[in-house]
This record gives sequence, C-alpha cells and structure tokens, in this order.
Amino acid sequence: MISLQKCREILGEKGKHLSDEQLESYRKTMIELARINMKIIQEQKNKKK
Repeated sequence: MISLQKCREILGEKGKHLSDEQLESYRKTMIELARINMKIIQEQKNKKK
C-alpha cells in the first residue's frame, strides 16, 4: 500500500485541498476497486481454461 505522502505526490495540485481523512478514504476505495478488478481478471482467465 502506498503512503498518504506518495498519494499526495501522485495527485499533485489536484489533491492539495484534500484532508488526510479524505485522502485515506479515497485510497481505501481505490484499493478495493483494484481488488475487484483483479478478481474479475482472474475469473476471466479461469473461464478460458
């Protein structure tokens, strides 16, 4: 998991207005979306076998 500091670096100017709590919430949401995406990709690979 990337740090809040790294998230701020990635977002640059777009993230300056976000509080740590908001950024943490967005980060958790993005991690969950990535998990869902990985699950879908794995399911698609398994269907091809």
